[in-house]
Amino acid sequence: NNLLAELPLEGADGCWELQVWADCGPHFRSYEFLYNLSELCRTRFHVVVQNYYAEHHGKGRCDGSFALQRRWISDFARQRNIESLADMKAALQQGAEETIALDPPPHGPSYYIRDFVPQKQNVCRKLDNTGTGFQIEYSYCVLFERAADRIRGWNFWYSDRCHDRRLGESIGQVVCSESPASEDWRMSYRTSKPEKTPLNVSLLNRRREKQEAFMRGTDFAACSRRDSFVQALVRREKQAASSKAKYVRRKRALAVNLREAANSSDSDSDSSSAA
Repeated sequence: NNLLAELPLEGADGCWELQVWADCGPHFRSYEFLYNLSELCRTRFHVVVQNYYAEHHGKGRCDGSFALQRRWISDFARQRNIESLADMKAALQQGAEETIALDPPPHGPSYYIRDFVPQKQNVCRKLDNTGTGFQIEYSYCVLFERAADRIRGWNFWYSDRCHDRRLGESIGQVVCSESPASEDWRMSYRTSKPEKTPLNVSLLNRRREKQEAFMRGTDFAACSRRDSFVQALVRREKQAASSKAKYVRRKRALAVNLREAANSSDSDSDSSSAA
């Protein structure tokens, strides 16, 4: 939320309206994020519209642009080690420049790479929806509008309706609810404890040695890695075929046993009838 307030928004001075598009992930689709957008409406813009993509989180085109970062970092790591925050920033900047060159603005997106140190919040501020009937889980378009002495909110449900106030439902004056930030700092959004324990130093050293060995290697090294993958794939296919053959043999043996048992019972019944 600190980052949201510090967005560069080049050329935004003097603009009347800000349109924000985001996925439906829990960071963006939250009452805390909406309240921070209303603060942008209070300080920088007269109208702020929050639009959500109607997509599965993590699988849409919007999320695909964030997935580029992994490829940028892996491409950079093939050329040099990433050992510091400066190296990580350089990797992202290099990848962003190459991507922008392939699809330059305004048709393609712009990327801003910057160091960001968030401030620890003692209070969590959220949009208070008490008594409004507004539920963020069922809306894909929320509008904030600056009035003389307050910020008003509107729920339009879908983005193609926000041009007409009659198609929306008033949320009323934006009210902030505050609660103590009791969770530990820099924790996951969904948990109250660190997700990962620090890695062992020896493990990190082994990973670095593998990375350096790969960088020193030739195309033969890459081929050998590819061959290893193919060999593992063939081995798994052989194991699957062996398991399938074993299952078929067991099924046939079970069928033979059932037939023999049936024949034996028929013979016993015939003998008893003759007697």
